[in-house]
Amino acid sequence: MEGTRSGLPLLAASARPRAGVLLAGCAVLVAVLGILFAHHSTADVFDHAVDAPVITGFAGHPNLALWLAYPGSMVPAVVLTAALAIGCLLTGRRRGAVLALLAVPVTAVITDWLLKPLVHRTYIGQVVYPSGHTETIVAVAAAVT
Repeated sequence: MEGTRSGLPLLAASARPRAGVLLAGCAVLVAVLGILFAHHSTADVFDHAVDAPVITGFAGHPNLALWLAYPGSMVPAVVLTAALAIGCLLTGRRRGAVLALLAVPVTAVITDWLLKPLVHRTYIGQVVYPSGHTETIVAVAAAVT
C-alpha cells in the first residue's frame, strides 16, 4: 500500500517519557486501590462519603446512571473502535488501527481475567473493581488520544 505511514511511531519521541510516567502512575494507582479494597464486600466510610451525594444527585433521575455508563458498554465501544480503526486506515496509520482494534479487548482481558479475580471486590454479589465500563471507555479514550 503505497503512501501509508505504518512506520511512523504512535508517539513522538519527546512525548514518550511523559507517557511512560503517566502509564506508571496509572498502574500504581490501580494497584494501590486494588490492595486497599481487595476482597471487600461492603461499603466503607469512603464509599459512604462518596456514594451518598451521588445517590442524592441521581434521585429523581433513575435512568441517568444507566445513560452515563452506556458509552462503556459493548455496542458503543465496538462502534467507536471501528470508527477509530477506519479513520486510522484512511489516513494511512496502520499502527494506530492496530492499537484501536486491540485496546478494548486487551484491556478487557487484563481486567476480567487478571485484576477482577485478584482484587475480588464485590458489591451486591458482583465483582466491581476494577469497573468494566470504566476500563472500556478509558481504553477507547486512550486509543483516540
